[in-house]
Amino acid sequence: MSMFNLFKASPEQQQIQEATNPDNLDDDWKAYLEISDKIKIAPDKGRKLLKAILKRAQHKDERQACFALTLLGSCVANDDIGNFHDVVATDQALNVLVKLGKKAKSFNVRDKALALIRKWAEEFSRVHRYPIFNSKYRGMLKEGVVFPDVGNDAPVLTPQASHDPNAAQDGDDEGDEKKTYNSSNTQYIFKLKNDLLALFDYINTCRALLKPIASQYKGRKVEKHEILMQMTVPFLEIQSRLNTLIVTLQTEKLIDLTLKLGEEVHLTVEWINAIQQGRDIKPLADVSF
Repeated sequence: MSMFNLFKASPEQQQIQEATNPDNLDDDWKAYLEISDKIKIAPDKGRKLLKAILKRAQHKDERQACFALTLLGSCVANDDIGNFHDVVATDQALNVLVKLGKKAKSFNVRDKALALIRKWAEEFSRVHRYPIFNSKYRGMLKEGVVFPDVGNDAPVLTPQASHDPNAAQDGDDEGDEKKTYNSSNTQYIFKLKNDLLALFDYINTCRALLKPIASQYKGRKVEKHEILMQMTVPFLEIQSRLNTLIVTLQTEKLIDLTLKLGEEVHLTVEWINAIQQGRDIKPLADVSF
């Protein structure tokens, strides 16, 4: 292999570089949509393209970084399948945005990164999915990070065709009911804390069951494994309930406990998915709080 090939950009990097060319007078929306369409059919769910986008977002040139962040937001907003959402909802990806939101030298880059974090946290919380977005957002709020206002220009989630127009209203009513809970009540706090701690035990039990399965099927895809199938639905339900719960909490310790629990649930779901797909990842350790 020649020295030239060692430094040659990948096809994904080349496409992102062209779409975020600093010579562009404005965002190249045609190129952004083409990349979004490519992600929808990518066998890796867009992982390579996301890696290239995040690399570009960290470019020292402000225009290129801002173009890359706008592109990232567009790809998430246009993912009506949900595959790319799975790829973005990881510590590895979100930590890049957190870093940019805190330390980018350019105010515009910081603002764009923070706007994405906030928008995704708010949008995905409404449908009780991907608690990692809300976890990052709430964590940064606690650190004193000031987020910019986000507009309603482009929704992150595309409604399904079978969506009941009355469902959103019903969901809002249910959310209002949940907000009437007095989360500062001592008895309520005691019971809720015990329930949350019990979930940590449940997670540890499930992880203990996952370890031998991961070892047995290492490097091989797993189809219709009874234990994996039985675990998936409860964990998704837990994610949904935690997302609903966290917006009602007023006690800092309960917020911390719920955020940590949501993160551990997310990691466990990721591990289940990895086992099913035959991906080899490091087994998760027991958790405690």
